[in-house]
Amino acid sequence: MTSTIVLSFVAPAGMWLSNGAGWVVSSLLEISPTLTGFVFGITRPITIVFGIHHSMTPISLNNFALYGKDLLMPIMCLGNLAIAGATMAVWYKQRNRVSKEQSSVTVGSGVTAILGITEPALFGVLTKYTKALFMAS
Repeated sequence: MTSTIVLSFVAPAGMWLSNGAGWVVSSLLEISPTLTGFVFGITRPITIVFGIHHSMTPISLNNFALYGKDLLMPIMCLGNLAIAGATMAVWYKQRNRVSKEQSSVTVGSGVTAILGITEPALFGVLTKYTKALFMAS
């Protein structure tokens, strides 16, 4: 029963959200690359939380194929570094107040975010500290 509901409703909704996000980014790129960077940078952590960020890779690859360059990849990189910076700031603030285990989870998440895997930092640290999540945006 659950798989029927997920395959019937949740999966199509995820596809519509991803396609919509891709359309918004493509439309914004035609209007203003600066505005695109601003909007895309602010929404980057939230799109990662919901998995919508995967819809941006085909747009980037298409830009490379058509124009030989892309503006989204640098924005995505900077978004990842902002998430890493916010996570490391949380670690710095909490390093003497929490257990060693929690501190090691936070610093480990920050290091993996620096390397490009931001999900541990987002789900393990920044969703708990919403002010840091807002600052990463």
